[in-house]
Amino acid sequence: MASRLEGYFLIPHELLHVAGYRLVGRKCRYHLGNPFVTPLEPMTRREQLVGLLFPFAVFASLFLLLTVLSGLTPFIINRQGDNGLLWVGLLGLPALLAGVYACTTIGDLRRAYLLLSNKPPDSQTPFDFLDALYGQFQQADRPLIFGLIILCLVALVYTWLI
Repeated sequence: MASRLEGYFLIPHELLHVAGYRLVGRKCRYHLGNPFVTPLEPMTRREQLVGLLFPFAVFASLFLLLTVLSGLTPFIINRQGDNGLLWVGLLGLPALLAGVYACTTIGDLRRAYLLLSNKPPDSQTPFDFLDALYGQFQQADRPLIFGLIILCLVALVYTWLI
């Protein structure tokens, strides 16, 4: 069940893989809820890299753009009665979401690194330390995680009301 939920969470990520493969003119297969896209044709290394790295490029670009806009909003909006913090929240929440989805591309970055360095899939990479962090996060106490989520929601509502 956890892998199925993970697959549904990754739908935007996987649809960007499909878009990347279509961008280079290659066919692929994706079923909603699956955590992977299956290429249907052999591809060159360049085409594989475009398909692998397209989600990272989109999510990282969105994250950077929305974060910069969110940070500049209080300086741009100086009219009487406008709440700059509301705009920071309205831009900051999508920026946070784009950042979370950019983090889902770490496996793709690892695969691209292995592809560029011509190493087998089980080789060590600079991205392997993130797997250890993810494993520690999964073993963390659920009340702690629930508390952090509640704290973030309270901070967001407080920001909205100010």
